[in-house]
Amino acid sequence: LMFDSSSGKYGYADETGAMVIEPRFERAGQFLEGLAPVQLRDGSGDPLYGYIDIAGTVVIEPRFTAAFAFSQGLARVKVVVEGLPRYGYIDRTGTVVIEPQYVAAWDFSQGLARVELRDETGQARYGFIDRTGAVAVEPLFEAARDFAQGLAAVSVDGRWGYIDRT
Repeated sequence: LMFDSSSGKYGYADETGAMVIEPRFERAGQFLEGLAPVQLRDGSGDPLYGYIDIAGTVVIEPRFTAAFAFSQGLARVKVVVEGLPRYGYIDRTGTVVIEPQYVAAWDFSQGLARVELRDETGQARYGFIDRTGAVAVEPLFEAARDFAQGLAAVSVDGRWGYIDRT
């Protein structure tokens, strides 16, 4: 990933520093799993995110307000749903596989993704979903971190501990 200060755009260089995808993106992310999120302007001039392949070809059209790198075959994206920003997940074809419904979401780690929902009082609660979008760990926690080495740090009543996938 390279920033061209003269154009104010991002492009991509190879390992020797030679430009291989000319700077034409307002914002851009790193390539993971063969695709990179990039920001382009749509027909009405709005900045939206899509994905390019390593040749610089747009393979998932810009239609997201935010987009993140692929992780374990899925990418986290943000869209506006009924006037509110919500996160969901797409596959490598751009198909939405987990509907945008989360206040916040993180990348998949060890087959699970941390998500934030709001309880009936409006309090943030964190839990984990699997790659199908099924709840794997109920959103019961005040705070949480991603799974690593089979455990995730979580907070209940201001105290931290660890949970496993069950």
